Amino acid sequence: MKIKTFLTFIFGFFAMAAVIVFSVFTSSTLGNETEREYVSLINDAAQKQAANVSLYIKAAESGFSAITANIENIGDGGDLEPFIKTVASRSDVVGVVITDGGGNVKLSAGGEFDVQAALENESGKAYVHTSAEKFPTADFVVTVKEEIGENILIVIYSGDGVKSFANAASLPHNGRIVLVDPNKNVVDEGMMMGELSSLSRTAIDKAAEYGEIVKAVDSSASREFSVGGHKRAAGYSKITVDGDDAGWEVVTVGDVSEARRAASKATGIITVLTVIICVAGVVLTVITVSAFTKPLNVISRTIMQIRRGDHDARINVMSKNEYGEIARLFNDLIDDIVVSESRYRTIIEMSDNIIFEWNLKNNEVAFSNNFNKRFSYRAPSEHFGDSFLLKCKVHPDDAPRYRSDLEKLGKGGDFKRNEYRIKNIYGDYTWVLIRTASIKDANGEIQKIVGVMVDIDRAKKSEEILTTRASYDALTGVYNRDSVESLIENEIDLIAARHDQFAVLFVDIDDFKDYNDNYSHATGDQVLKFTAGTLQNIVQGFGIVGRYGGDEFVVCVKNCEANDPARIAEEILERLKEGYASDTGERITMDASIGVTVVSDASKRIEEIIGAADDAMYKIKKGGKRNYGFIEN
Repeated sequence: MKIKTFLTFIFGFFAMAAVIVFSVFTSSTLGNETEREYVSLINDAAQKQAANVSLYIKAAESGFSAITANIENIGDGGDLEPFIKTVASRSDVVGVVITDGGGNVKLSAGGEFDVQAALENESGKAYVHTSAEKFPTADFVVTVKEEIGENILIVIYSGDGVKSFANAASLPHNGRIVLVDPNKNVVDEGMMMGELSSLSRTAIDKAAEYGEIVKAVDSSASREFSVGGHKRAAGYSKITVDGDDAGWEVVTVGDVSEARRAASKATGIITVLTVIICVAGVVLTVITVSAFTKPLNVISRTIMQIRRGDHDARINVMSKNEYGEIARLFNDLIDDIVVSESRYRTIIEMSDNIIFEWNLKNNEVAFSNNFNKRFSYRAPSEHFGDSFLLKCKVHPDDAPRYRSDLEKLGKGGDFKRNEYRIKNIYGDYTWVLIRTASIKDANGEIQKIVGVMVDIDRAKKSEEILTTRASYDALTGVYNRDSVESLIENEIDLIAARHDQFAVLFVDIDDFKDYNDNYSHATGDQVLKFTAGTLQNIVQGFGIVGRYGGDEFVVCVKNCEANDPARIAEEILERLKEGYASDTGERITMDASIGVTVVSDASKRIEEIIGAADDAMYKIKKGGKRNYGFIEN
């Protein structure tokens, strides 16, 4: 996944997730909080309106007390009719009735009224009565009675005062105030609805709601209930006057579901704002990520240009921030690489050696340009299957070894500085030395194999000529002094090409004179022959043996990395100590002193090399014989 896509996804996801979580949390919290606040409002409204009605009732009762006091002052013999008419003429009074103890009307003013119903009420308290039939100007009335001696006074007040209290407070979400008198008569929505226990409403949900109001009044507590799928709340409060129960209750009713729906509308607005914020956040994220990754795209495109061969491509330094610093460092690095590669190519082109590279990742092989000067093969592609490494014509004697080494190379091995004869552009076999090195990644996996083909044809053919022309020691059959020196000089010439070392061992038989003196000269000759044969067997395939004079031999060990000179010296001492069985059956054993010098400098002369090995041998002689020692050269 690209960084731009990844960052856009991550930032967008977290931005939207945060906003959505906020929206859901806010919606839920707002809905619950609105519901709690609305229920609290319903309850508070009941308490406040109860206090207001309490003041109204207190004022009504005070006025009634004044009326009764005046009647008492007038007395039974006085003329009450003018006073009664005066009372009835007040704006808040609909009528006045005075009855005897049996309920017979003795005196009245104003409209007629159901006296019997009023007489059933408790004295000194206000009650609600319907008045549509008796008093057309009022929907309902409030009556108060009081016993004055043998008479009973009933004052009929207009229901407008109570109505004003029922309509005074405005409650949101279909909320309203219900007043209930001591007889459980209901004043709801400014109308006298009748006695609470016997209400009959057209709508079923209204009837059910009044049932819940009855429960609220009966239990003297606030309630939450559900009617017609709507969650409702009823607030409750008793009305007291100067601490005494006036017998009235206030019930406030509200639609909680409607309050929550109102909150949902606010939530909808929040949701819309949330969506807008999400979209804005995503757009801002895309813009920000694009601005953030733009320099990376520039860097990526520049790298692709360079990979396609445009070595002049560079990143424009875009700013002074980290991207600008990366761009400057990258440009400097590419400049160094281009210079280094140019230097590398120049060196390769000036070199006589052929450089090749095998990319195991794409299985392609590339050779330096000077390859064409040596070999006639033209590969149709850079694929390994078409490469010179696989298609070259190797001398039949070297072919099995070359194929085996090439197979090992493909599995992570190396050409062990092997020398092969390969047919050149002229159709002749030419000696080449192949060296390789593996380039690994951070995980240790081989990515490339870099190799070099060194032309050693002249040196190898010189060696063949020297070997053919070499003179041998007549007694031992090994090279004589002149021949061994010539062959070692040829090895010195090959040091630069092979990039390795060779060693010269100067071997001297300890106490050789004793063999001639104690046995015979024939035995001495046998000792020399055995020593020469032992040395040849030990270094066969990687060394040269020559008799340097008398009982002294020179051994040249090639490729010291693979053939340790110390190990070879120890083996020589052990094999000579084992000896051989003479013609008489006696076992003849030998000891030797061996001086060793390792040669890695092609500028050394043969005299210096053999002289150094000879010096090392004499130090062993002086130190007790039968040992070997090295000397720096």
